[in-house]
Amino acid sequence: MTYSEKMYNTNKTHDKFKDIPNTCVLGCEKIFERDLSDHVRKAIEVLPLTENIIVTFLYEALHSIHWNVVFNLLLDVGYKRILFIDGGELPPILVGKAQYEKFNNNIQHFTDRSLQYCYPGPNLIPERKRTKVFISLARMAREERIYFTNNILNDTELYNKGIVSCGWGDIEPMKLQCISLSDEEMSRFPVTLGHKSEDQHSYFDEFSTAMFNVVLESSIGMNTSRYYDGVFTDTDRLFITEKTTKAFYMHQIPIILGAPGIVQHLRSMGYDMFDEIVNHDYDNEDNLFKRCDMIFAELKRLSSIPLNQLNTMLLTTSLANRLEHNRSLLSLLFKKDQEEEQKVILDWINNKF
Repeated sequence: MTYSEKMYNTNKTHDKFKDIPNTCVLGCEKIFERDLSDHVRKAIEVLPLTENIIVTFLYEALHSIHWNVVFNLLLDVGYKRILFIDGGELPPILVGKAQYEKFNNNIQHFTDRSLQYCYPGPNLIPERKRTKVFISLARMAREERIYFTNNILNDTELYNKGIVSCGWGDIEPMKLQCISLSDEEMSRFPVTLGHKSEDQHSYFDEFSTAMFNVVLESSIGMNTSRYYDGVFTDTDRLFITEKTTKAFYMHQIPIILGAPGIVQHLRSMGYDMFDEIVNHDYDNEDNLFKRCDMIFAELKRLSSIPLNQLNTMLLTTSLANRLEHNRSLLSLLFKKDQEEEQKVILDWINNKF
């Protein structure tokens, strides 16, 4: 039996689990963190008390605090074994009863990366001529994105070397809490390229004319100064989305404003991060806005490289092959993830954990 928000279509994923004996499924998609405990309590009233339960929060990486609430509610009513699937690259930190159960291998995690692979890029050759140094795109405005984009807007020379957007998909103006901008600076937002949400992917050809992709990731790490309605807006867990994937699909060198450690994690997955070209020291900086400043300084340095020199590098070095390696690795990892998911589920069913 499955309990989930009917407005959200996760049938394809949940259907994989429907024939697993003595197991029910709890889908938490489309549930705000502040409503999660109520959602779980309502599910408990409806779902049968089976030995096993699969909990999904696809395409997101919930903060450890929220997963601990879910696990403790389920363990308290008598579920014995929990398999949970979300977008987090690593399991959450468990405490209390959930931590105790962890030592008995009763709580298992599988990373769902389907969101990373749902935007296949255009069929491009890596050696194509680049006419822009960088792109920096953000449909939704957040403080760190506004802060970073504002620095670009204040540097006309740098701005003219890139393709920039920020906040064009927002419904309401962003309320700043950690940074302050003048009225004149705020009046420049949203920064739009003129397209709508439904046709943003038709711009791949234009976006791929840039050499570097400043990826403004969904998760930027835990930042305790950021609260909205009393709820954390960030996660303490590493979360990689299609925003990073697009850079690889378009044969671009990524510079990532994400959680600290994201670059190192991508290296561990086999991606080439072009360390001899880009200084990724920002990946070790915990302070969010210092990280923004370090990325901006690195982008400035890279923008000083003439475009003709960058294009020559594509033709005369192994750079093009390395860019193609990253794109090809996406397909290989996707296939591996699909196979691993089946194995994890089967092992879990067969009590091999």
